[in-house]
Amino acid sequence: ERPPRQSAPPAKGGPPGEGSSPGSRRIDLSGDPGGSSRSLEGEPGHVHPALRDNQLLRSEVDAYRMELEAARLRVSTARQEADTCKVEMEESRVLIKQLQRELYSAGNRGGSDGGALG
Repeated sequence: ERPPRQSAPPAKGGPPGEGSSPGSRRIDLSGDPGGSSRSLEGEPGHVHPALRDNQLLRSEVDAYRMELEAARLRVSTARQEADTCKVEMEESRVLIKQLQRELYSAGNRGGSDGGALG
């Protein structure tokens, strides 16, 4: 019933394949030995891979939360519909019993079938 989940879009800029999946890690090919120990801020305009991964995970968690909330709403609606059906079914039973009594009474008052129900 629900649409298939879409993976996160690839990262803009950076080496090919970088950010193509939530589990991908940036490989520093610049030869900078301290490249992996830089601060999270990095260069201006650059998003550190760990921050990007964190943002992707947060987005995925948010998507799951929205999906869960939608499912809860569907369950709530289904319960309300079930309650309505139960009430209507009980009303129908009462009406059927009332009609059976009236039919039986009419048959006993000289109906053409001699009072037999069929």
